[in-house]
Amino acid sequence: MSETWRRKKYYSKRVLIDTARILSPQLDDALLCITGAQLEMLRNLTQYLKRRSTFVSAYETQGYLAPTEAEWDSIQQIVADLEDTLMGCEELASALNSIAAQLACICQAMATANVQGQPADEGYSGQAAYDDYISTVVEDVNPVPGGFGTWDAWRVAKCKGAQRLVDDITATTQEIGVKLTTGILLTFSVLNGLLLLSVITAPISMVLQLVITFAAIAVNYVYEDVTSWLISHKESLVCAIYESATTGEAHQRISAYISDNWDVSSSDQPTRQMFNYQTLSSIFDGAMRDYTEWQGDYSEDYCTSCESLPEGVEFTWTFPPCPGDFFQDGGVCDGGRLCFNGDIDDAHQQHINTMGTFLNIEVEIRFRSRFGSGWTVGAFSIDRWDAILEDWIPEAIVSANTSAAAGNLNTIETDFPQSPPLPGGLYRARLEGADGQHDTSPYPLQVEYARVLYEIPPP
Repeated sequence: MSETWRRKKYYSKRVLIDTARILSPQLDDALLCITGAQLEMLRNLTQYLKRRSTFVSAYETQGYLAPTEAEWDSIQQIVADLEDTLMGCEELASALNSIAAQLACICQAMATANVQGQPADEGYSGQAAYDDYISTVVEDVNPVPGGFGTWDAWRVAKCKGAQRLVDDITATTQEIGVKLTTGILLTFSVLNGLLLLSVITAPISMVLQLVITFAAIAVNYVYEDVTSWLISHKESLVCAIYESATTGEAHQRISAYISDNWDVSSSDQPTRQMFNYQTLSSIFDGAMRDYTEWQGDYSEDYCTSCESLPEGVEFTWTFPPCPGDFFQDGGVCDGGRLCFNGDIDDAHQQHINTMGTFLNIEVEIRFRSRFGSGWTVGAFSIDRWDAILEDWIPEAIVSANTSAAAGNLNTIETDFPQSPPLPGGLYRARLEGADGQHDTSPYPLQVEYARVLYEIPPP
């Protein structure tokens, strides 16, 4: 094909796809779940992928070059594969349904089975099949559970129980690691026996999950790193449980904390599975295994450092200094400012804050940019943790739109009234650069100051 034929003019209604990003994708393969309507749209959209003018091999001032013959042949093969994929994956769906059915049968069968190596104590004979029990205890609301008499006595037990749980998860992780390194096969009986010697309540489905997990990751599980992480983060994990009023809140806080602070190469799944609902419920129900035998080894004073933030509070961050311990997982320091572009991941508040119900979020950001007025160079958002979706949901977003000349200070201050009021829970501040901006110093977004004020309802 001649270069003249490949040369195309820009057309405002034409969506262009970069050939290089198709032939050398920057995204990993993924397994997606889409609706029937979404599938129908995708099937029709593949017709545009059969037009050579849709793809760009090189951009020019007045137009662009379509793919070469070799590139076009490769693209059409990828399009053909996509069409086959969009016809559905009946074999995969059937296999997944079969696995789910088999696991359900295993859980029900083992719920009443005499598991090899299980202690003879009758207290362990009623091992639950699934992690589907969540305590209904609400601190300072229900009758005091567990025979403690007062909520203060119950809180002492909650503090000691949280400490014991983190210690037992650490010790169990150590034992599992030793068995892995010495070549012992981690069967159901082996793992179940380890868990039943701790305060970790182990539903059968959870033990099965651990067996499957370790079968998949055993050679990559560096247990020393995981135990070191648990030891280093013990206080925060204990406080996440102690400051929670319900089992659901404790599970939510633990999950969010692990998501935001896990910095070891080994999978976090075994640790998450050991902080399961049944185990946390035993703390709130005042029914931890062998509590009277070990409670004297722990002090309630450990939890005096666990203090929830007051309802209604202001946070401010100033750059420089940069780096600081305010934000993590993104951004680069340049000229003392926290900077971003489209290639830099978002940076979020390092210390997740437990907020009470509030009526308004006031957000302010001051920044400079290499671009002049009229550009969107990033965003400053306040995110809320959703325990059901297990993800952070933006509740207030300020776009960093430039209004000053390049290099000059931009200031944006905005209120986000909440009606009805937002519920209490875990909130964090997050900064990010705009997609598609790939400049280096001076960066598109150079943050000097950020502030968020959570306003409480009047008494």
